[in-house]
Amino acid sequence: MLDQLARWDVTDAARNLTIATVITDAEAAMGFVGQSRELASLLAGPIEVLPFTTAEGAGLDCEIGAPGRRAQAIFDALDRAMW
Repeated sequence: MLDQLARWDVTDAARNLTIATVITDAEAAMGFVGQSRELASLLAGPIEVLPFTTAEGAGLDCEIGAPGRRAQAIFDALDRAMW
């Protein structure tokens, strides 16, 4: 599955997205390192990249060590995007 995901190229489709987008970026991510920033650079709409750090317990992939922190940050960002 990971091999197939690595072959997918969403570059053209991403450039057509103009909606507000929130992207999380875990500091110590081990899978698809740099993917968050790469995706953000492709999108045409307003983008907010949310950095998560190891110091706050949210540095691993999917911010798995701090789901409450991740959820709060995402909902705060969505709230900003909607208003």
